[in-house]
Amino acid sequence: MSIAIILDYERLKRGFTQQQFADFLGVARGTLSHHLTGRSISPKYIKIYSEKLDIDLANIYLKEKENKQ
Repeated sequence: MSIAIILDYERLKRGFTQQQFADFLGVARGTLSHHLTGRSISPKYIKIYSEKLDIDLANIYLKEKENKQ
């Protein structure tokens, strides 16, 4: 499962718009939008999302990175 799918699932589960979810996460809406469409995510944002959502995204991030190489 990709991080983009997990992020969108968590957003919808909470009933948030992209703007509300971005505010909740403390990131710009444009940044979140890029991540929701599957663009690459830096470790900085993996940490932010993991902490705010209480989900370990690091392992998924590493697997995604391996698959792209």
